[in-house]
Amino acid sequence: MPKGIKLTVTGLIIFVALTLGLFVNRMMTPAPLDRDQLRLQGAYIFDTPRSFDNISLVSHKGNTVSKKTFKDKWTLIFFGYTFCPDICPTTLTELASLKKLLGEHYQQLASDVNFVFITVDPLRDTQEQLANYLPFFGDYFTGVTGSIKDIYNLASQLNVPFNPITHPKTENYLVDHSGNLLILNPKGDYHGFIKPPLEPAKIANILSTVSHDFELYKSES
Repeated sequence: MPKGIKLTVTGLIIFVALTLGLFVNRMMTPAPLDRDQLRLQGAYIFDTPRSFDNISLVSHKGNTVSKKTFKDKWTLIFFGYTFCPDICPTTLTELASLKKLLGEHYQQLASDVNFVFITVDPLRDTQEQLANYLPFFGDYFTGVTGSIKDIYNLASQLNVPFNPITHPKTENYLVDHSGNLLILNPKGDYHGFIKPPLEPAKIANILSTVSHDFELYKSES
């Protein structure tokens, strides 16, 4: 085959492969949702993101957690506890599946999302306890603990109800808490929340939509 024709054929093959790859990626990535569709998916996105007071908590690695910690990336926050028998391990498993899904089909978004687990049971959920528990689900989770007063104050500002236990009557007590997944935007503001069931594909589509809308808002403002 003449060299010129060979180069042309090679170029066409590369072009077709790239076009096919973009087409497949587009087919695998759902279109952005409008507000009504978001609600049907269980996502409640605020018209105006809500700020909240600064905090002083600590991560399972011993790092200070403040409001600044939540800036520059999207952050998914779940309030739970390590001794939770059902909803917490289920949610963390779903979030681990979400992390994998983002890496496969939402590559640009995958590196722009933080996963945070804030305990509602700091009496038992020490740094050490969180450090032993979270790796079962993924090393990308950040566990957060602190005083019950500071955690309750943050939860109240983010409209996350839970029943704080300060003087447990038994060793194997349970803590009633919300099952919602919170979304903080890259400015560190409370952007909205997602109600359960927290299915990975659903959350990925919601995140893709809010991220897209957020970038449009920034470019227009």
